[in-house]
Amino acid sequence: MSEERRGEAMGWYGSALTGGVALGSPLAGVFIDIMGPSGGFVSVGAAGVVLCLVGLALQRRRRAAA
Repeated sequence: MSEERRGEAMGWYGSALTGGVALGSPLAGVFIDIMGPSGGFVSVGAAGVVLCLVGLALQRRRRAAA
């Protein structure tokens, strides 16, 4: 793997991590207030699964187009 690609991958990783922390905490807080502590874990976990599925669908679509 070239240095340029590795740098881009690390940049995307850092951005995804920062975005996940910035969005996950308020989401968990809302669901903790509504459903209790377990609601926070379930909501953030479910959001993660949904984002992964969207990413996989976009990846398949991109590969099919290529």
